[in-house]
Amino acid sequence: MVRHVRSAFKFCRKKHAVQMVDEGVFRIGSLSYYRGLEEGIGDWQEGLTHRFIPSAVIVKGDLGSEKILDRINAFSPSDDPFFKLSGRAGQRLAFNNAGITDDVGGSIFVFCASLPDEGRCPPTVEDYDAAVFISDMNGLAEETMMNGVAIEDGRPLQSLFWRTGIGPVTYMKKIVNVLENYPHEPSAFLKSDDPVFVKQREIRFVLLPMVPISVDGMLVSIPEPHRFFKREF
Repeated sequence: MVRHVRSAFKFCRKKHAVQMVDEGVFRIGSLSYYRGLEEGIGDWQEGLTHRFIPSAVIVKGDLGSEKILDRINAFSPSDDPFFKLSGRAGQRLAFNNAGITDDVGGSIFVFCASLPDEGRCPPTVEDYDAAVFISDMNGLAEETMMNGVAIEDGRPLQSLFWRTGIGPVTYMKKIVNVLENYPHEPSAFLKSDDPVFVKQREIRFVLLPMVPISVDGMLVSIPEPHRFFKREF
């Protein structure tokens, strides 16, 4: 997913706002990190979707129930589905309150900000005391990949990550009853539709590690931060 997005706002503590604006230093974190944050700040379902299967019997040869089986097997390889019906017509496959969780990958890293509200800084979405105006999210994502470095060891980010996309977050129910709806494919751009998260109006860019990274977050820096960052308050 790559969408053209201009301005955004990053809510943070004052000391972190100073670091961003004066030094070009900011934090990127993994989805697994955000899953572990306290309720109301992090979404434990980051990068996850869930297929719920209540009591159901799938019968081979019955078109309606085989369509349900397609939903149950969503996102699995067509030549290796989770559940199979083989043999003669009439074979049955029974489910009783079963569930399958799909995971886009907790090791994916993201940088998150908030979209403007009708061109203005949105209300503070959490207990933060500062905000940084980001003039060009697309440009920041590109700069981070091309010239960003990890503060800890100075390694360039382009030797650690692939950039996989940028865009606004979509908010929706993560647990889907497959008897009623087709499940959602897991994505780093999906979050729970809890009102606490919806009001964040989040946008993010996503970085996929090239190599295993043992930490769940890292401080990174970019040169000439004034090109992208300005204190909002």
